Amino acid sequence: MIARRTILFAAWGARFCVGQTAGSELLRGRLIQTGSQPAFQLPDGRATAVSGDEPTGKILRDARLGGRTFEATGRLAGPGRFEINPIETRSLVVFEGTRARRVTYYCDVCSIRTYSPGPCMCCQAETRLDLIDPAAKE
Repeated sequence: MIARRTILFAAWGARFCVGQTAGSELLRGRLIQTGSQPAFQLPDGRATAVSGDEPTGKILRDARLGGRTFEATGRLAGPGRFEINPIETRSLVVFEGTRARRVTYYCDVCSIRTYSPGPCMCCQAETRLDLIDPAAKE
């Protein structure tokens, strides 16, 4: 009996912790990069400021992605503000037409893939935007 309670409590605790760290709300909109804060323009015309950890912030400020439609998982952080989950949770996808793509960056010199824009960690060459299928092996 005690073992069963322990297992149930552990499962409940794990579920509670996951719920606290990983937001389950979904926000979809066109990325707007005017002003100091990136935002998603929602289908109804409203704009919602979006933010996240440092790598996610770099993606949101990448000029190559401006005007594209994104879908983000996270939580509402107040009126008109949305906080995207950390980059390692793969909470941000961009759409090419109707196909969802994962945002990655690739160095053609070193064959290194990263998940935020900037120079290659090896040769310091600028990485290129490389949108990949979210189901593809990395």
